[in-house]
Amino acid sequence: MSWIKKYLEYTSTQESPELFHLWCSLGILASTVGRNISLVKTYDDFSKLYPNLYIILVSPSGRCRKGGAIGFANKLLSDSETRVYLEAITKRALTRALADEIVVVDKEYVGESKIVIISDELEVFLGKDAVMSGLLALLTRLYECPDKWEYRTSTQGNDYLYNTCINIIGATIPSWFHDLPVQVMSSGFFARLVIVFQQETPRRNPGVRRNNKKFAHLQSLRKELVEFLLKLKEIKKPVELSSSAVDLYESWYSSREPDQDERLASFYEREHDLVLKVAMLLAISEGDLFRGNVIGTERVRDALIAVENVKKTMHLAYAGIGEHLAAKGYERMVQQIVSAGGEIEHSKLLNKTWHWVGDTEGFKKIMELCCETGRVKRMIRGRKIVYRVVKKEED
Repeated sequence: MSWIKKYLEYTSTQESPELFHLWCSLGILASTVGRNISLVKTYDDFSKLYPNLYIILVSPSGRCRKGGAIGFANKLLSDSETRVYLEAITKRALTRALADEIVVVDKEYVGESKIVIISDELEVFLGKDAVMSGLLALLTRLYECPDKWEYRTSTQGNDYLYNTCINIIGATIPSWFHDLPVQVMSSGFFARLVIVFQQETPRRNPGVRRNNKKFAHLQSLRKELVEFLLKLKEIKKPVELSSSAVDLYESWYSSREPDQDERLASFYEREHDLVLKVAMLLAISEGDLFRGNVIGTERVRDALIAVENVKKTMHLAYAGIGEHLAAKGYERMVQQIVSAGGEIEHSKLLNKTWHWVGDTEGFKKIMELCCETGRVKRMIRGRKIVYRVVKKEED
C-alpha cells in the first residue's frame, strides 16, 4: 500500500473530505523531502524543479473541518522532526526563521533554509498588509527554491538564505479572496497556489464512541507513516521521467487550452510544473524513488488526474470576486440552486437569496448573467418560472 493510501486510511475517521486529506498528504511529503529530490527542466536553462507546494484548503466556515485536516498534517510533520512555522508571519520574521537554519562550518555555509508554514486561518496568517509589505512578493520568489538569497534591511542587518525551500499548508474561507485587491488574483503568488475547494463533506463522526481495535490500528498506521517520513529524509537524488512518461506529458502539454475563466489564468501559467511536482510526490509515495530515479507513466497520469480534480472546483473559491453585483453573486446563486437539488422555482430562490441580493433588480441582474453564460437554464412550467443548473455534458 502506498504512503498516501495509508495516510487516507489513517485520516478516514476525521470529518474533512478526502480531497483535503489527499492534498495535505502531498504537502507532508513535499515538506519532508524538501530539495533532496529534483527534476531538471531542460527547456529552462537546465534549472531544477523541486516538489514544494503552496496548498490552500478552502470551504465555507464550519462546513468541512479544515482545521482538523490541517491538524493531522501538522502533527505528523512534527512527529517526523520537520520544522513547522505556526506563528503570525511578517516578511522579516520569515527570512529570519529561514536564516536560522544555516550554520557556518569552516567558513562554509551548511544546512537548508527550509520550513513549512502551516495555518488553518490564512486570513490571519497572511493579513491584508501582506501585499503592501512585500510578503506575497517574497513568497512568490522563494517558491522557486533559490540556492542563495539575501534579504537586506535598513536597520536590522541582512539575512542570508541558502538552499531555500518553503512549503505552505493553509486553510481559509472564500471571503478571504473577496478582501484581496482584484489584481492580486492574477499575480505570481496566486499562480503558485493549489486552491483545494470543497463546499460540503459527506463524513460525519461525533468522535465519542471508543473502538479499541480501530484505535490500535490507527496508531499502528501512524507509526508506519512517521517511519516512512524519517526514512524519506535520507534520500537525495535527481530524478527523470521515463520515455513513455515524457510522451504522455508532452501530449497533454501540447493539447491543453487556457481556461475560459480569467480568474484561473495565473494558475494555467504554472499548471504544467504542478503536474510534474505531483508526479514526483506520487513516485515517492509508491516507493519508486527508494528503488531508482525514474518516474513512470502511471505517476504522470495520476498527477494529471489529481490536478484536474482540484481544478474542477477551484473557481468556486473565487466566487464573488469582482466589483459588479452580478459578478459577486454569480457562483453564490448557482450554489443555491445546486443545494436545492439542481432545480428550483423562481419564488423559492428569491426567498432564499433576497437578504444578500438587495432587491429584485439585483436578483434579476445575477440571474441574467447565470442564464446568458449557459450555467443556468430558465424554464416555464405552467405558470411558474423554474431555474435549473446545466451540467457540463449538456453544454
